[in-house]
Amino acid sequence: YPVEDGTRMFRIAAESFQNGIPTPFGESVKTEANLLTPVGAALFAQSCGRKGVYRSPYVVTKLTDAGGKLIYRTESEDIRLLSEKNAREYSELFSVKETKSGVKYRYAETEVDSGTIGKKHCLAMVLAPADNPTVAVSVVLEQQSGVKNGEISEITEQIIDAAVKP
Repeated sequence: YPVEDGTRMFRIAAESFQNGIPTPFGESVKTEANLLTPVGAALFAQSCGRKGVYRSPYVVTKLTDAGGKLIYRTESEDIRLLSEKNAREYSELFSVKETKSGVKYRYAETEVDSGTIGKKHCLAMVLAPADNPTVAVSVVLEQQSGVKNGEISEITEQIIDAAVKP
């Protein structure tokens, strides 16, 4: 997604992936400095919550044959994206919100052009809980004409409530 017109937080996130944005398939997607994928947004948020380090994403943890014999196991690794100082500073740029069940979380959202006149994509990054994050989420609502009554915020709150118990 082109984030050059997005909020500062999303521009910083896009610029952080100078060597490409990792995919859950063990590859890296080369992008221009002003582009950000949903996976990249989640990894950036995770880096902010983990002192500058994210855990490499993957789709499948292991493959077995029909008899249950292990064929392949995915090993995740920690990758430094940000310095601890920058991670702390960027984490403070997220606003702190609270779900109806009382979970405090860090939240950032923006709108970016979709390529269709009058339509925008809404993007959000979330860290929960706010003080000691264990969950990082990126949410995208494609081709919305603006965030309607906090729709993307409501979706992220439901995800946080399902993932984190107060």
